Amino acid sequence: MALFWIGISLALLGLDGYLGWSAFRQISSQNYPTTDGVVTHSEVEQRAGGKHVEYSPNVQYRYAVAGKTFTGHRYRFGEVYALEGLAHQIVAGHPVGKHVPVYYNPGNPADALLRPGLDGGDLFLAAFLLPLNLVLFVIWAMMAGKLWRDKSKAPAGGAMTWNDGFQVRVRLSTVRPWIVAAIVAGLLAFAAIFVALGFGAPHPPMVMMVIAWCVILAGGLLGDIGCRWRLAQGGSDLVIDTTTRQITLPRMMGREMELAIPMGAITSIEVQRVERRSGRGASLSFYVLTFAFTDPSGSPCRERLLEWADQARTEALAAWLRELLRIEPSREVVG
Repeated sequence: MALFWIGISLALLGLDGYLGWSAFRQISSQNYPTTDGVVTHSEVEQRAGGKHVEYSPNVQYRYAVAGKTFTGHRYRFGEVYALEGLAHQIVAGHPVGKHVPVYYNPGNPADALLRPGLDGGDLFLAAFLLPLNLVLFVIWAMMAGKLWRDKSKAPAGGAMTWNDGFQVRVRLSTVRPWIVAAIVAGLLAFAAIFVALGFGAPHPPMVMMVIAWCVILAGGLLGDIGCRWRLAQGGSDLVIDTTTRQITLPRMMGREMELAIPMGAITSIEVQRVERRSGRGASLSFYVLTFAFTDPSGSPCRERLLEWADQARTEALAAWLRELLRIEPSREVVG
């Protein structure tokens, strides 16, 4: 499985690199000097592309720089695959014998093109690849985070903590703002692809794709900000108050209200492994961190704090809490 994801990631990285380099050259070519050129050949080429036929404009031209004659065939950087109508439109606009401005690299005049700058097709391809790029980014980032926590033995199982001298807050939510931003941006990009299909994709109007990218980026930013604001409300925070000597469990694991427990009433902090079946029948392990304590009447009670799929992280948080609250470790209970 790891080799599969590595292969997919390398292939996508290679495609991203090719498209990125082509886009960079397209942008740079806007500053190229120009010279007069003459179209010497112009036709639409057809290529078999799986179940579909791909059309590409083949426009060749002759131009001169500093008294030396050159021939060119590049319409723009990167392969130009187009819808049949667009390919014929490009060819029709460049008939043989027509004089056209040729943009050439001043450091290498043989490096030339007819159409500098980005167009809607470049932004469409970027939006098309964005969801897959984000999925792979999230997967690799989460794997890297797990490796870092395991290697560095991050305190509190890697959960964010704050201590102002009066309260210790532990953020238990596994939701990350950057993941929310990636999901929102990916979904908006996915939607933009289908909208663009109705406007001449893979070469939709530039204005439409600029608007689409503004929506994608704004949506991702708002998703990040909204998630950060929600987390800042503290609804998923465990609060340990050193002045009142009580610990407050957040509204999680079925609790409709926060639950305050005196520190002196806590008898143990346990990690319980539970097995569940997925929709396909596979067995999945989850680890529940549970507080055992006595209520005011002296009756034993148990309250679940959280449920994580990472055993090492759950046990690390339990050990951190035991040390902070000075509670002896208990044996793991398997359920």
